[in-house]
Formats: sequence, C-alpha cells, structure tokens
Amino acid sequence: MIRLRHRASSGEERPWTLREVVQGHPLGHPSHPMFVHFPVAYYIAVLAFDLLTRLHPDAGLVFAGTLLVLGAFMGSAFAVTTGLVDWFQMVAGSKKRRKATQHMLLQLSMFVLFVVALVL
Repeated sequence: MIRLRHRASSGEERPWTLREVVQGHPLGHPSHPMFVHFPVAYYIAVLAFDLLTRLHPDAGLVFAGTLLVLGAFMGSAFAVTTGLVDWFQMVAGSKKRRKATQHMLLQLSMFVLFVVALVL
C-alpha cells in the first residue's frame, strides 16, 4: 500500500521529501530494484537479436534491437537515479558501499559498450 504522507512515531504527519520518494519510502521498500528489471531484460534481448542477425540478416531485427537499446537507456535513467540516491546514503568506506561502487562501475562499463554498439 502506498502511504501518501509520512507519519512519525510521535504521530505527526508531513509530506514525503523528494529523497524519500526516490528511495521508495512511500512504497515501504527500496525503489531501485523495481527499476532494474526492464533495462536488464532489454539488454539481454538486444544481445539475442544481435546474435540472431548473425544467423539471419534481417532489417526488422536490427530495427527492433535499436529500439530495445533506446528503451534500455530510458529505463536505465530511473535505475541509475534511484541507485545513486541509495549510494550517496551509504557509509563511506563500508563493505556495502564498496560492493555498490563495483556494481556501479560494471554497469557503467556495460552502458558504454552498448552506446558504442549503438553508434556502430
């Protein structure tokens, strides 16, 4: 259930802050995992379509793959935004932040590879 207002333990209510909304507090769970499914699925589909065009050259597959890359980039905008908000809230030097930094660098590398593939 989506809570429209934040209720403190003292009983007072206030509107959610933008940071709290982006982190998923009104939903009761983090929002970053919600946004990663579509970009991941789109990137996998792009790879599959690319492999299929090697077996059977088809302009329709190339066009569909291009649209999927663009959709993945748009979906990634939400995942990146929510991930960065979570990352900035982590304790500097913690194991959790180091793992999140590795995750971020891996995702950035993959993004660059897909941008290069789209340009080519």
